[in-house]
Amino acid sequence: MDFVYFLTGVIITVVVSAFFYIEAGKDLKEEAARLREEAEKLRRLQQLAIVVITDPKANYRPIYDAARNIVGLNLPLAANSIVMAKGKLGPPD
Repeated sequence: MDFVYFLTGVIITVVVSAFFYIEAGKDLKEEAARLREEAEKLRRLQQLAIVVITDPKANYRPIYDAARNIVGLNLPLAANSIVMAKGKLGPPD
């Protein structure tokens, strides 16, 4: 009879342990996904900081999302063109 009680305890222990093991795995998977997203956001912010630090004279403007987090940089561009031509004015020869 003692063996039956022992076997019942082992079965119950295995079932309960397996349940909590599976639930912990699901939670760990969700948390790992959240950490990957946060790490990607941090990586992008570090890249933006490096860009701004390497060229402090540029006129960068941060781009914000709806939650007012910086998601990018806007760099207004301006260009000038100079045209040089060489020739002779007057009627063609």
